[in-house]
Amino acid sequence: MSKVAAKVRKGEVIKYCNWIDLTVDADTAYSKFKVYEDQKTVMLTDETQTDDVSSKRFLYVPQVLCNQPLSGKKYWEVEWEGPKGAGIAVSYASIAKNTAGDECRFGCNCKSWRFQDGVHRDFLYNDLKTIISSHFNVIGVFIDVEEGILRFYSITPDREEMKLLYDVPSFHATEDLYAGFWLGEGTKLTIASQRVAKSCQRT
Repeated sequence: MSKVAAKVRKGEVIKYCNWIDLTVDADTAYSKFKVYEDQKTVMLTDETQTDDVSSKRFLYVPQVLCNQPLSGKKYWEVEWEGPKGAGIAVSYASIAKNTAGDECRFGCNCKSWRFQDGVHRDFLYNDLKTIISSHFNVIGVFIDVEEGILRFYSITPDREEMKLLYDVPSFHATEDLYAGFWLGEGTKLTIASQRVAKSCQRT
């Protein structure tokens, strides 16, 4: 993928990589996150869902990490709905989790990169913000860890085309990476499986 096109057929991107079947790690989920049984859907609720305060859990920030480490060339998609939006992140597992400060918040430190859509639309790394003008509720992420590539795409409703929203400059990882999500109040987010995405393309 030496050239970056603004709008491409999705098949032209994912043929370069493996679609990773992500699931959320419930042990890291903020206490008011409802984690659905399939571990692919999470929702920020008004009520505490767990009293567990393990060292893996985000105690004060509405975030969650996924179970699967990211290596090589990977692709995944998420769809969100809700009034306050969602953040789609890539993070080190070592990100802080037991405070409400920037060291815990995706994109506000050097341990995580975050694309946010909703009330605010921007990309954030180490608290440096880039404004994104487009608004979409289906987001695709392509990563090539070894080559230092991280790209966020908007996906069309038929799931056949994608538009580049942001190509992260100077992306470089020094620890194992994991996908993660931040949710605004009332937001529900679902990780798409490759099977579901293909069925959308056929309808």
